[in-house]
Amino acid sequence: MRVGYSAGSNEAFAYNEIAVKGRILDLSPTGCAVFTRDALPTGTDLGLVIHMEKHGDVAGRGLVRWTKGVDAREGFACGVEFTKLGPRERD
Repeated sequence: MRVGYSAGSNEAFAYNEIAVKGRILDLSPTGCAVFTRDALPTGTDLGLVIHMEKHGDVAGRGLVRWTKGVDAREGFACGVEFTKLGPRERD
């Protein structure tokens, strides 16, 4: 994922690329729920690559809409709304 941050009074953002592994819990045409070991803050813009056994990789962008802790699994469930998918990815 690409994480943006700013320091001091400067409104210019710097971006870092951070690889975060997760597991899809639920998938729909408009978004997905993802389980990760790391919390993804609400409002985070994500670059996503979803590996699908029968259809290959699906790549796109999404926005984290909610995050909640899953204590029993020592991780976090996050709701992601897709913001950019190509025609092949939508299918």
